[in-house]
Amino acid sequence: MTTVNEQLLDLIKENHLTYKKVQIKDHTVSYFETGEQHKDTLLLIHGFGATAIDFLPLMKHMRELHIISIDLPGRGDSTMNERIYTPAEIATWLHNFVTKIGLKNFHIAAHSIAAHYMFDYASKYDVISCISLDGGYMSPKHVEGYSLEHEIEQTKSFVDMLAYDTEADYFAEEESIGKTFEEALIDRRLFVTKGEGLEYTLSPDMAANFVIGAKDYPNQKVLKKVKQDVLILRSDLPEEINDFRANEIKDFTDIKPATVMIVKDSTHSVYITQPEITATYIKNWIENQ
Repeated sequence: MTTVNEQLLDLIKENHLTYKKVQIKDHTVSYFETGEQHKDTLLLIHGFGATAIDFLPLMKHMRELHIISIDLPGRGDSTMNERIYTPAEIATWLHNFVTKIGLKNFHIAAHSIAAHYMFDYASKYDVISCISLDGGYMSPKHVEGYSLEHEIEQTKSFVDMLAYDTEADYFAEEESIGKTFEEALIDRRLFVTKGEGLEYTLSPDMAANFVIGAKDYPNQKVLKKVKQDVLILRSDLPEEINDFRANEIKDFTDIKPATVMIVKDSTHSVYITQPEITATYIKNWIENQ
């Protein structure tokens, strides 16, 4: 019987991905790469509850591009030997990575909270354009009844629940909620082995620190410094918060003009629920830059 790691390696190979790691000072950065380097380059940055391989459904529809999908600190084999929590700190971390591998003339696409990291990066360093995958424009402060303390508490409780007695228990639960084996295998990278069981890759306190680090974002001062063109691919499900989404995007575009496209019938993870449509928007955008 093949192991989970062997099955994951097979999935990577089948989809023409190369898994790489680089050492930067005292920490490791892991990432996936696919496509020919002479083509247009796209750097993908995943959100909070994900790793670099979560973009696989999207990458399957973007063979025309050279793609690098990076594991953020504490995910995959990317280590957290430094205090790297705020968008500004992660932007510096990203710049060190980009410099290390000699990446130039590229676009960035970032999901959810990672869009804050992208905009902070673009406000300081060279990048052709920014593509927000339903992120970077919403402020939780505008949600009625919101409090940072409650979000921190919820985050810690959520991470505490992400544990399994055995790997078999993990795959059984993924199957019970309708995940395909491939989706479960992708999600498996969010966990580390502890004895016979699995635990979430981030501790509750580390996870909370990412929330605290982004508490003042979207940051108007940062957005005003972003000179690159911006594309926002916005979800439309659940429908009951579409008015809120529209208001938040208006607040964003009043500060930083952007092209906004609604990805029909998509949830927050637009690149998973509508990967082909999302890929088409991205490819058309890059082609016209």
